[in-house]
Amino acid sequence: MKAIYPGSFNPFHEGHLQILKKARKIFDLVYLVISKNILKILPQIWSHELLQLKLVPLEWQGLKLSSMKTS
Repeated sequence: MKAIYPGSFNPFHEGHLQILKKARKIFDLVYLVISKNILKILPQIWSHELLQLKLVPLEWQGLKLSSMKTS
């Protein structure tokens, strides 16, 4: 089974990580889709590359990162 975990992850925090860990126990593949939340005043600091670095120590198979551009 597959799952999609969308969000701005701005900033990415421990709560997001815990949800990902639980999702990986349930689903074969989890897509982490990063989008920009236009309602947040904070700058978009968690680019696709930074999130990859944050998640590298987990060495998870079955986790795919994707970004979604909005206008």
